[in-house]
Amino acid sequence: MIRRFVLVVLLSCTAATVHAASTLSESWLRVQQALASQDYEVLDQRILEFQQAADDVAVRRLTPHAEALVTWAKDHPSPLAESVARRARVLDPELPSSYFLLSRIQWERRQWPGALKTYFTGWWAMFLFEPSRRALLSSIGTWLAATVAWTLLAALLIQALGYLRQLSHDAVELSSLVFRRPNAHVLALAFLGLPVFFGFGPLWLLMYLFAMTWIYMGVSQRVAAVVSCCVLALVLPAIALWQGWYSLSASTGDRIATMLDERSLDPSTLREFSELEPELEGVAPYHMVLGELVRMHGDAAGARLQFQKAALHDDANPDPLIFLGNLAMEEGDIQRAIQRYDAAIDLEPRAELAYHNLSAAYDQSRRFQEGDAARDMARQLAGKRTKPIGIRGRDARVRYPELGSETLGQLVAAAPPGSMMPPRSSLSGEEVLGDLLGPASLVFWIGALVGLVVLAVRSRLLGIAEVCTKCGKVFCPRCKTATESATYCSQCISVFLKRDMVSIEQQSAKMEQIRRWDLRASVARRIAGILVPGSHELLEGKIWLGLVVGFVGWFLLWGLLIWAPSVLPSIDPLVAVVPVQIVFGIGCVLAWLRSIAGAWNRR
Repeated sequence: MIRRFVLVVLLSCTAATVHAASTLSESWLRVQQALASQDYEVLDQRILEFQQAADDVAVRRLTPHAEALVTWAKDHPSPLAESVARRARVLDPELPSSYFLLSRIQWERRQWPGALKTYFTGWWAMFLFEPSRRALLSSIGTWLAATVAWTLLAALLIQALGYLRQLSHDAVELSSLVFRRPNAHVLALAFLGLPVFFGFGPLWLLMYLFAMTWIYMGVSQRVAAVVSCCVLALVLPAIALWQGWYSLSASTGDRIATMLDERSLDPSTLREFSELEPELEGVAPYHMVLGELVRMHGDAAGARLQFQKAALHDDANPDPLIFLGNLAMEEGDIQRAIQRYDAAIDLEPRAELAYHNLSAAYDQSRRFQEGDAARDMARQLAGKRTKPIGIRGRDARVRYPELGSETLGQLVAAAPPGSMMPPRSSLSGEEVLGDLLGPASLVFWIGALVGLVVLAVRSRLLGIAEVCTKCGKVFCPRCKTATESATYCSQCISVFLKRDMVSIEQQSAKMEQIRRWDLRASVARRIAGILVPGSHELLEGKIWLGLVVGFVGWFLLWGLLIWAPSVLPSIDPLVAVVPVQIVFGIGCVLAWLRSIAGAWNRR
């Protein structure tokens, strides 16, 4: 009995201390005062007191306050800056800025292993921190789509240039059926530049020439051509959808759910949510959620008002009464707390949380037998569960009902139509269809269609032009006189196969022609390998390998020159860009060396 009396006295002292402690806002004000006066001796103590005040109301994440500490430490370099940065990291373990600032401080002090470890931890935090994660996903998605588009456009250009000689030859041969040679060349040029004569841009010209070259491609190349055109047509709509999803701010409901689930503070979201009260007056789940958020921010009086409204408009839910009982306990009004808990039990006889808190209230009022009975009832209702029920409150002896996504779902269901914020994505079907049929996408849809039509209606009477595998000369069945070889031109057949009545001078001239062709082809291939990664694979017909190599090269180059120096600082200004650029730079060098080596080693 004496031990229990001593325990009750100690608990009473604890309750009085908690009650006398400052609220969260008052504690933060003292932190600000210590920062403004640069009273370094008490600053750390004030931050610890603020953490304790947040822990009293079961708040785990203090993102706005952590950001304020990081900003102060960045603007006031001093021996205390590292300590402030570490405290900011404790207030919000997922805030990337605190890690990057601490890493910078450690690097300047030549603590290189710790700086690198903290830097990589900051990157992990960027994917955990919801705002930076949304910005990263938005920028990376756009970056990937742009790289895909650029890679495919480069592949289309390489393919069009690779077959341009054959296409020009067939155009001249077809034109010669109508006009003589000089006029045939003019007609062929007009045919090849048809989009220009109609006033279309260079993109249409590229797509037109690429579609005309489909008749010279193999099966795998044609499949790749169709896929490339369709992907290019979908790139811009995909970017619009991706950015539309990740660039728009989350709805109020999403942010409220995050605050409840993560036990975080967000004054701006709370202010926005409280402004909905005139529209949601009388909706019990709204008053419950608002009361809990207000309580988390340290306003016990405002929380009591909201819980009273929730109890008034929902006489079947015991949770508002449990909240009110806990607030009475923390204020020292034990009898009122007991009344609230009893009322909650009358509504729900199996409310184990009410029994748990009731036992603490009975112990506080020295009604020990009744406290033991209530405690045994709470344990019986809890069963085999060992996890604590609810969330610990300011008074360590009581626990609050845990509100989360389920309560928010009840709020959304009970709210009048149109009273909540709109969903995250606001893109309509008409907008998506407009992007799919926009000018930039339409050119590729038409290109794919033209290419398929060319394959379907191509004439086999004249045949198609081919390139001599020996000397590189372009020939077609109409201009070829010898038929001994399908891959050699007529001259090469005469010089290298027939060898009849061919002078030494003619043989020498042909060999010189072959040497010049080999030199030009080698130089062109090497230049393409330097300028366009994966180009030699494309020219050799290895389409898919060339696309993969090209994508990797362009992806790394864009990351080095655009994403890292321009986009990354906008996501988090404190992130060090140079290490990221070094990684991308090494990758770029390796990708280009691989492309150049492949082009240099081929004939």
